[in-house]
Amino acid sequence: MVRGKVARIGKADAQDQLVDSLLQLGEERAARRELCQSLAEIGTHVFVGATPLEVAVVTGKAGNFCAQFFQRTHGGRGTTHLGEGPRRLLWKILAVKHATAWPAYLVAAACFAIALISSIANISLLGQVKQEQRELATLSERSTALARNLVDERTALFDMLDSHARHYQIGNGEVITRASRIYLALRALPEPPHGKVYQAWTLAKGSTKVAASPTFLPDARGVALILLSADARSTSEVSVTLEPDGGSKEPTGKPLMEVNFNSQ
Repeated sequence: MVRGKVARIGKADAQDQLVDSLLQLGEERAARRELCQSLAEIGTHVFVGATPLEVAVVTGKAGNFCAQFFQRTHGGRGTTHLGEGPRRLLWKILAVKHATAWPAYLVAAACFAIALISSIANISLLGQVKQEQRELATLSERSTALARNLVDERTALFDMLDSHARHYQIGNGEVITRASRIYLALRALPEPPHGKVYQAWTLAKGSTKVAASPTFLPDARGVALILLSADARSTSEVSVTLEPDGGSKEPTGKPLMEVNFNSQ
């Protein structure tokens, strides 16, 4: 009787253990199905680089088989932190992009500022170069004019001191001819009135109309030396008048002084 009772108790315990095993197996299968559903809902990209515990917290199943399964299968650590999902990761990526973009903007702004300053400096330098070129051109013209005047004065000096030169008295000066050149040398010549200049005239042999020669003004000492444009070999007369500033094509007044080569 006792043996039968023990046998019944052992049979009941075996049945209970079998039931427990079946229930545990059912729970494991349910947990696996729940795991697959959770993965499908969340997406595998959430778990890239994440630790098993962080995966469990993200899924909200830290106390079930899902978390235990990922804890057993994933042993490495990653870069995804607790509570980070796709939106938070996207925000971090945008933040990194903006953080790296600002220095690029600053570099571009600095380059633009440098280019602008360089352009302004180049424009200023170009203006200075052009101004210096104009000044050099002016100096060159003055140097050329001075050199020409020196040559003319030297030639005039040689002509007037030449023994073959001829001298004709006119006013407070004289007319000197040498070869084809005619010089008008005057001294003690008063300053003309305002708006007036002195002008020389030449009369060719056999002509009744005088030809205009350069206008001139005396220096501070009242001295004037002018090379006339006529040919001495074909000129018979030289005269000087007072004309408006700029000169005239024909005399506007009576001669202040004149000389006829044939009379001397």
